Amino acid sequence: MHIVVTILLVVQYQSRRGGYWSLSAQAWVPERIARKQETIMGSLHAGELNKRIILQRQVKSRGPLGEIISGSIANVATVRAKAELKSNRKIRTLDQQQVAETWLFTLRTRPDVQIDWLIRWNDAVFTVVSVDRSHPDRVEIKAERDTRHDRVGD
Repeated sequence: MHIVVTILLVVQYQSRRGGYWSLSAQAWVPERIARKQETIMGSLHAGELNKRIILQRQVKSRGPLGEIISGSIANVATVRAKAELKSNRKIRTLDQQQVAETWLFTLRTRPDVQIDWLIRWNDAVFTVVSVDRSHPDRVEIKAERDTRHDRVGD
């Protein structure tokens, strides 16, 4: 019984003609296409982080009788981020009409961001719903804007 192990090396050689010879594709890849593929693959560039956001968390403390007092908010850091509106769907309940806006904030890697933290940006407050740390160079934070009432016209 023979075991055959095949290792595919993905190596690109840069040439003098402004392109790459790809061993994996066995083809010539022009430099402009290689740059375009790099941006599609999603490396994070500093120019994309053009919003200044404030990361906040709620601080819990103990009162004189040992009760837990929550309500004070502490600023953790001011960081640069990329903000994208993901959804603006309407959620309606019986007692009030609300709008839930879901935003995606992308920032440099931070190990301390947690669910239920607050993000303050442009006089708006967002609550962190989920934190995606699957990328090595960034953290993607899904946050919902604090709900507000719809304006009902007469």
